[in-house]
Amino acid sequence: MTETDSKNSVLVQLAPSALRALRKSVVDVTGEHGAAHLQQAGYSSGSELFAHYQQWICERTGIDNAEDLDASYFLPAVSEFLTEIGWGSITVSALGGAVLSIDSLRSVEAAQEQGAQAPVCHIATGVFASFFTALGGDVFAVMQVQCEAMGDPRCRFLAGSPAILQKVFEAINSGEDYEAKLASGSL
Repeated sequence: MTETDSKNSVLVQLAPSALRALRKSVVDVTGEHGAAHLQQAGYSSGSELFAHYQQWICERTGIDNAEDLDASYFLPAVSEFLTEIGWGSITVSALGGAVLSIDSLRSVEAAQEQGAQAPVCHIATGVFASFFTALGGDVFAVMQVQCEAMGDPRCRFLAGSPAILQKVFEAINSGEDYEAKLASGSL
C-alpha cells in the first residue's frame, strides 16, 4: 500500500515483521556497525516523512505550513501523525526546555523481541532524528534510552541538540536522573 502526495513522493508501508527481519539481517551481517547502517537508512527518509507531515497537517487543519500550527497543538499533532503512520502508540512531550521525549508503546521495531541487551529501534532513531531536524530547522540528534525489547515498559527516545544529548548520555552513564536534570535545567 502506498500514499502519494502532491510532490509525487511515495510513502511505502511495510509490515513490522519486515522491519524486524531487515534489522536482524543487517546486524547479523555487519555486527556492531549494523545499528549505524540502520540509523542512516532511517535518517534518509526523514525529509520525505516531513513532507507527508506537512500534507497531513494541511488536510486536517487547512494550514499550509506546519510551522504555522499553534504551539499548543504541535506536540499532540506530531504524536498523532507518528502513531497514525505506524511507529507505535507515540506520545511526544517536552522534557525541560531542551529535549523532546518520544515515547512509544508497541514499538514496531521492538515488538516481539525479548531479552535484548541494548535498544533495538535503530531505524526509528534515524527516522526521528531526520524528521525532527526537518521539522525544527536545526540539527536534532536522537538517542534511545529505553526499549521494550530490553524489558522496559516503553521505548523512549530523546531528541535534542547533539550537545545536550551528549550531556544526557554522560548523566545516564554516571547513574544520574537525566529527567530531573533536564527538568531543573542543569544539563
